[in-house]
Amino acid sequence: MDVFGKVDAPESSLMKTQIYLTGRRHPIYPNSAGHFQINNLPKGEYLLRVLGPEYVYNSYIINITEQETKDGTRLVCKKFIFDYKTGKPGSTVNSYVLNIKPLYSTNKTDDSQGGLKSLFSLLKNPLVLISAVSLGITFVLPILQDSLDVEAMEEITGSVPGGKLLLNFVIKFG
Repeated sequence: MDVFGKVDAPESSLMKTQIYLTGRRHPIYPNSAGHFQINNLPKGEYLLRVLGPEYVYNSYIINITEQETKDGTRLVCKKFIFDYKTGKPGSTVNSYVLNIKPLYSTNKTDDSQGGLKSLFSLLKNPLVLISAVSLGITFVLPILQDSLDVEAMEEITGSVPGGKLLLNFVIKFG
């Protein structure tokens, strides 16, 4: 019995999407259009799982049984959505081709914060923090030096080696 299916996903995601079937060692990969085919399944019950990098999909139970007809015995394939709560088959899929649609995306697309979120992520960068502190010191120190009188400035620069030269420079040009 052959089983046909189609996975609905963007082409970039399809190249990494894998289809697993119980009893098979290797995954099945859909083609660039999303179609896949499982050949020569004997009668039995199989769990089909689809794993993709961007989307989460339903799992399916494929039940292949023999059915007696007036022409003889033939294999019949019934497909069900797997119910994780009960661990049993859920609703029946009534189509020849198993159309697998994503339940939801695993990518976060929360843009409710807008530009504020990108500003906070920028402040996490150590280079930006060091630059902001350096720029703040550049603007704050001249304001603090202007508020000091000459005697306090001489006292501060006297304790620093080479401070007298700096004091004379500040007094002349400041």
